[in-house]
Formats: sequence, structure tokens, C-alpha cells
Amino acid sequence: MATNKVEKPARTAVDLLTEISEKLDNILGFLAVRGVEGDDEIVLRLAAFGMGPKAISRVTGDSENAVGLRLMRLRRKADQKTSKKPAKKPAAKAATPEQASPKAPPGDGTSSE
Repeated sequence: MATNKVEKPARTAVDLLTEISEKLDNILGFLAVRGVEGDDEIVLRLAAFGMGPKAISRVTGDSENAVGLRLMRLRRKADQKTSKKPAKKPAAKAATPEQASPKAPPGDGTSSE
């Protein structure tokens, strides 16, 4: 009786490193968001750690596309807050020529009398 064994292809070093990297991303992601409340804050914190939408989606459980859209929305919102111009301060009074440079005392030797 012959048995048909199907051999699995050998995993390459790249495959193993990719799997390890994904698992480390998950662990780091969970550690990074410990104690953080709110989905937006979690996404922002993970992005600040350099994680992309794919890695963030594994932590949050959202789709990669949803995370990408959320990141885009949050970044736009942050840009709008920082681009608002502060209120103008009144300009300082310009110094008059007399105030800007004091007059030389008489008899300083610069005049030809």
C-alpha cells in the first residue's frame, strides 16, 4: 500500500524573519497602547512608533484600508490645527533716529573746526 505524502515547501529565512517581524509588531503595538483610550489615540500612537496601516490593523482589528483612512483623516485634522494663524500681536514702536543712535559728545575730535 502506497501512501501519498505531500511535502510542504521549506520555509526560507525571509519567511521566518517576516513572521517574527509581524509578531514583534503585534507585541510592540499592544505594549504601546496600554492604558490609551480611544481608537484615534491608539492609531496615532502606533503610527508614531513607525507602524504602518497593515501592522496597526493587526493590533486594532480594523481593516488595513480603514486604518489608512483614519490615519489620513487624523493627520489632516492635526495639520489644520497647526496651520491656523495665531492672533497678530501689536507691532513694537519704531525707534526714532534720536533714540536709535545717541549723538556723539561735542569735542570728540571728528569735526574739523
